[in-house]
Amino acid sequence: MTLEAQKKQARSDALKRRASLAVGLAGQAPGLLAERIVRLAASGKLVQPIAAYWPMGSEIDVRDALNRLHDRGLVLLLPVVVRKRAALEFRRWQPDQPLQNDQEGIPAPGEDAAPDTPVTVLVPLVAVDRDGYRLGYGGGYYDRTLAALRDAGPVTAVGVAFGGQLVDRLPRREWDQPLDALVTERGFHEFAASGTGTGE
Repeated sequence: MTLEAQKKQARSDALKRRASLAVGLAGQAPGLLAERIVRLAASGKLVQPIAAYWPMGSEIDVRDALNRLHDRGLVLLLPVVVRKRAALEFRRWQPDQPLQNDQEGIPAPGEDAAPDTPVTVLVPLVAVDRDGYRLGYGGGYYDRTLAALRDAGPVTAVGVAFGGQLVDRLPRREWDQPLDALVTERGFHEFAASGTGTGE
């Protein structure tokens, strides 16, 4: 089986698993996740400006976390697809701000929102493995974006997911960008050379 076929099968399986998790944990996961993210920001593990994402489909909902971070005065950003197959851009966001669909049809701040560069990126995913490699939708947006951000300066990429989205190993290409850490409704794990994780 080719690598592309392996990724396609892994993505199909992971999307089904995530959809099931979203149904089963919808009532409790967003609140637990928000508590963990707020604690991570307070401890200095998530440094502002913090880029997040607007949840789509069965992605774990981070909006409660964003509202709580905003209430604490943190600078928050959302990604914008301005050109297909290009790195994402980021614009400032705050609650009740009008959003408009970007080039991929995802709600994002409009051109009147101030552009900014994140120091922490909260990354959505379809699945993630124990080495920190994520599986997305196949567009390569986050791989291009994280590569560009890492070339420009320090940035921390934190995957955001249901705990059940963590798998042993995913197929990967040489240019895939690994995550630095993962936060779920269950806890927080840093992907380090030692392979150790923390529970905050």
